[in-house]
Amino acid sequence: MMKIVFGISVYKDPAHLKRLIGSLQGEKRFFCVHIDKKSNLNFENELNEFPQCHILKTRYSVQWGGWNQVKYQILFLRKMLEISENKNDRLFIITGQDYPLWSNQQIEQSCYEDPNKIWMRGLNLTQMTSPSHMKRFLTVPHYFRDVNFHSQKMRHYITGGQRELFLRLLPRIRKDYLVIDGNKWNIWQSSGYFSCNREVAEYIINTIEKYPQIESYFKHSFVPEELTIPTIIFNSKYKDYAEVFPRQQYEGLSTLATLHEFYYSGSIKVYREDDFDHLINSNKMFCRKVETGISEKLLDLIDKRRNEEKNI
Repeated sequence: MMKIVFGISVYKDPAHLKRLIGSLQGEKRFFCVHIDKKSNLNFENELNEFPQCHILKTRYSVQWGGWNQVKYQILFLRKMLEISENKNDRLFIITGQDYPLWSNQQIEQSCYEDPNKIWMRGLNLTQMTSPSHMKRFLTVPHYFRDVNFHSQKMRHYITGGQRELFLRLLPRIRKDYLVIDGNKWNIWQSSGYFSCNREVAEYIINTIEKYPQIESYFKHSFVPEELTIPTIIFNSKYKDYAEVFPRQQYEGLSTLATLHEFYYSGSIKVYREDDFDHLINSNKMFCRKVETGISEKLLDLIDKRRNEEKNI
């Protein structure tokens, strides 16, 4: 039987994390949880009842757009390789504020029907035509993104100010591509939340270890979580198992998300009961994001539908 591993990044809402893991429980289901080092919430008490849940001992302080997001992705990939045995065992990287819209049977069936599929939709940034500022972001370094600032306003001023300074003074200090073994690698973007099998997970880890210039390039890139692994995938023999975005322009991160339904306008919307029909009609596997105290009625409706599908 195929093993399915869920890598879950969290920083808040232990009660919802418990509900999320409970909703995905099953034979040969495993859970790896990375808790943001900045969080002092007690997640362990909520997870004691799940013997197949592993709280990762290594914890990184996570800031949006920093390299530490890639570091916990790598932790999930490594843990998946420890747990799994067969090349088609499956890893999903999600967040602690997600919730499944598909039944567990539907999720498992999709893994068996297409065991090679990589749930990732990529945009080729090197060849992208618009918007122009996204292209320019590739050619300057982005520093200080893993620093814990006292306020988000200070973080915005310092990281954004540094970027604008480079854009004005040294607008093309970096290339918009990599060279690996003499081959030009275009830079690709996708959602940082994706799914792949064990074979691909092993390839990603081996590639990062073999070519240190990958970390050197992406460590100070703009949101490396959305660039590093997609660039590895779409410059590999596995690219045909993923999906290429059909237009050479950036139309928002939600258009690159294959697993999740979410709405972003300055911040990611927290879904409520009246979003139920929209979420179900999205045909996505998960929704993001939901919160205890806001989304319970919605989750009850989703659970009811998932149970109905289980009994069909």
